[in-house]
Amino acid sequence: MSKERLWEFVSDLRLFLTIDPYHRRVLPMRRPIGEGTHLAIEHGLLGVTFFRFGRVLGWNEGSGYSFSDLSSRGPRHGFPHIFEVTLESHRDSGREFSTLRIEVKGRWTARPVPAVLRSWWLRFTCGLHLRMLRRKLEDLIE
Repeated sequence: MSKERLWEFVSDLRLFLTIDPYHRRVLPMRRPIGEGTHLAIEHGLLGVTFFRFGRVLGWNEGSGYSFSDLSSRGPRHGFPHIFEVTLESHRDSGREFSTLRIEVKGRWTARPVPAVLRSWWLRFTCGLHLRMLRRKLEDLIE
């Protein structure tokens, strides 16, 4: 799809950020959403609901944004991480298409968790997120 159509989809944070295995609801603290907007992110895990908090760290209209996802106990607890969402436009053989890149950068803070379990959990979560996103994008294309 075109970069413009993809941007329309990913810039709707209330919808797009809930295409995630743990994000249930995203509540931006002001409108219009832009750099500096605080976010309350309702999470769900194993039947437990809790809020984490973040802020839109960067907003490049039409091209991407980044936001933080932090524990209510502070940035040194509960796997603090940052999402970077980037869109790029390409042209190949006269056909226009776009790519979506999502990078998650964070720090594992649960010290007692063995490295092999941590690695499995992160791969599982990223794989699940990718499948959810792929399904949603396929629905948009059809």
